[in-house]
Amino acid sequence: YVRTRTEIFSKLLQLHDIIDLIPSVPPVTKCYFACNKKFQFALLQSLFSSVDYNNAVYTGGEGHSFQFFEQDDELITPGDKMPVVFCQSLPKSCGFDWEKYVTALKTKLYGRALMYAQAATTTMDFLDRNESFVKRLPEGMGVVCVCGCMTRGKG
Repeated sequence: YVRTRTEIFSKLLQLHDIIDLIPSVPPVTKCYFACNKKFQFALLQSLFSSVDYNNAVYTGGEGHSFQFFEQDDELITPGDKMPVVFCQSLPKSCGFDWEKYVTALKTKLYGRALMYAQAATTTMDFLDRNESFVKRLPEGMGVVCVCGCMTRGKG
């Protein structure tokens, strides 16, 4: 059984009667792809032949295979494919202040499309190890990947 750094640190805190400050985190959670409707439509057109993409699967390289959803639902959970829910802003439950983020952006494109997961193995799996997905991103999309916790990340 291999433990993550978070699990090991949390266990050490528990052993020394220090309050459990770090909740257990699943290795992967669903991902939100926040962008405006124009970016969303352009992405779907480049990935799929039709715009009816609910439950559509896009298989990547070494990285994650994505399964896209039009609406968030509690029943959407990660399996062998990372669920990606399109939205125009992130849900408050993510703990990521979308409004503050967008207000602080000083760019026209870079960062205007954001992939966010509360937990992921590493953000490298989203784009760097998913060349086929990256090649199909519309030009000038400027996607940024962020996660609350990486279970195998190095930075």
